[in-house]
Amino acid sequence: MKYYFRGGAEETWWEMRTVVRFGFRKVKDENPEGIVPHDEMIFIGPSYLEEIDTDKELLILGENVNIRQAPSLSADVIRTASYEVLACDCNILIQTDETYQVADGLEWVQVKLPSGGVGYVASKLTSSAIIKSMTVAKVEGDWKIISWFHAPGC
Repeated sequence: MKYYFRGGAEETWWEMRTVVRFGFRKVKDENPEGIVPHDEMIFIGPSYLEEIDTDKELLILGENVNIRQAPSLSADVIRTASYEVLACDCNILIQTDETYQVADGLEWVQVKLPSGGVGYVASKLTSSAIIKSMTVAKVEGDWKIISWFHAPGC
């Protein structure tokens, strides 16, 4: 499959590996015949998408991830977080100039801390970096990827 992707193959493989790393949730498919005929039961990943509101929240995707005072590797670390859901103005309609910034060669996202303050975390260490979802199902007895969805506007 690596050679199937016309552009951005490495990024797409990284996204696929990350989706698989965070697992799938089982759902009943209301339209099992769809484009690719498959069994009624399908699995959608990453599994955490069911637990967070991607317009207002993100998930820290690692252990002891630094949350900094400003969007910079040299900024003070306010605290660390491990697989924690944090509030953010993630939706394009509510984000501000502060929500997403680039510094030190990294994209940063502003998060709202439970204490009421704000901090910045490298976007690649959050669920905001994974903007695709994968659906798998049994097709004629074999597990297959039946969709690789990229949300509109992303």
